[in-house]
Amino acid sequence: MIEQRTDEHSCTWVLYPNRAMSWRQNCALLAALAAVTLLIALLWSLTGAWVILPFAGLEILALGGCLYYVCWKLNYRQVIRLSADELTVEQGHYHPRQRWQMDHRAAALAVAPAVRPWDTMTIILFDHHQYVCLGPFLNQEDRLALLASLQAQGLPVRSQALPEHIGF
Repeated sequence: MIEQRTDEHSCTWVLYPNRAMSWRQNCALLAALAAVTLLIALLWSLTGAWVILPFAGLEILALGGCLYYVCWKLNYRQVIRLSADELTVEQGHYHPRQRWQMDHRAAALAVAPAVRPWDTMTIILFDHHQYVCLGPFLNQEDRLALLASLQAQGLPVRSQALPEHIGF
């Protein structure tokens, strides 16, 4: 998903993965599944199969851990800020963990087409010293929209292949 914000001095894009359910909705799903699982386990324990209770608890614990991990991975953000002089890219979960600063005039885009039919194209933002892959979690339509939006703000596509100094 892409959110674009523009003011008089800069343009900002916030990129994040598509997310079907929020953490609150995942907790509600986990609670419903836990209730059903524990009810079944309690009924079995009343018939004498009490050994099923710890396994039901472990099942709910494992499912909760997996749902938390997926929600954490889907809170990944990539923020691109473009001003008159500077281009900044920040990325991380909940707060920026990595940051790239580039001169706006020296920055350009490279677009690598998809290798296989089920792949998506790759968008690389680079200057003379560094590079960053933009939106590796975006689908093809979102990548095309991002590319068009970045080009509309004046970032040129220097080549349809990756630059030699990137080394992919």
